[in-house]
Amino acid sequence: MKRRTYRAAARVAAVLLAVFLLLTAGLPAVFAEPAEESNQPYVNDQAGVLTESEKADLEQKLSDLRKQYHFNVVILTTKGVDPDDREATADDFYDDHWLFQDGFLLLVNVQDDGSYVRGNSWVTTTGTGIRYFTDRGIQNFGRAITPVLEDGQYYRAFNEVLYRNVVRKLQVESTRPTDSDQDEDTVDDNTEYEGPQIGLRKNPVLLILAPAAVFAIVGCAIVMVCLVREMKSVHTATDATRYVVDNSLKLRQEYDMFLYTTLDRSARPKSNDNDGDLFSDGGFSSTHTSSSGSTHGGGGF
Repeated sequence: MKRRTYRAAARVAAVLLAVFLLLTAGLPAVFAEPAEESNQPYVNDQAGVLTESEKADLEQKLSDLRKQYHFNVVILTTKGVDPDDREATADDFYDDHWLFQDGFLLLVNVQDDGSYVRGNSWVTTTGTGIRYFTDRGIQNFGRAITPVLEDGQYYRAFNEVLYRNVVRKLQVESTRPTDSDQDEDTVDDNTEYEGPQIGLRKNPVLLILAPAAVFAIVGCAIVMVCLVREMKSVHTATDATRYVVDNSLKLRQEYDMFLYTTLDRSARPKSNDNDGDLFSDGGFSSTHTSSSGSTHGGGGF
């Protein structure tokens, strides 16, 4: 009688645990708030170097990138920004509109007459953009886009060099296995960058799922231990000697046979500034903290 009562209690505990998990499974949909989309355009031509049609074309392309890859690509042209203030200007502009969102912003600071002088551009990255666009890749990008900017061909620089290479990189990263994320080396001025910010601050749903998961694991473990302890007819076997028949296996002959060898060769791809692979060289990303407390990568050229 006592054993039956004990078993019944264990079954009730298991049922209650299942009901609890079913109820908590719907809570994230109730409490989770979707990320607010910024109304700020992705093409911000404060220097006035683009025509209206050129801005509209680039805006449409960058908006499509956001919808497809959930990644912000922003263009910002300015005048009169001190070269020493490029990093802060780019970081603050991005944080003002897309704080803690994955992204890539290109700042191009032109002269009063609309001409461009090298050393007046900056790229800032956030979230997964820090891992995607490394220091080496940004410098490769800078060497490719600077001559086009110096020629005054701003639309061509943004449309062909920037857009093409960013799209190519996002396509590659969207198909990359997530396990490879651990192979990327990232260096910070003070601490190492450990990937995009996906903690409790950005995903409050974890505050609900984490306690539910812990409760489920502990509850199941208690129930299983109680049930296993009642299985008196089953004992753990430490070896398989009871199933072995002495002298039952006899090898009459044995030999090694070499079958074949397969050798595959492929040419190593060469980097080309115009093939959309400027960001494919790998490397690490140095990071810093902006005035708003957000972590950024990037570099100037």
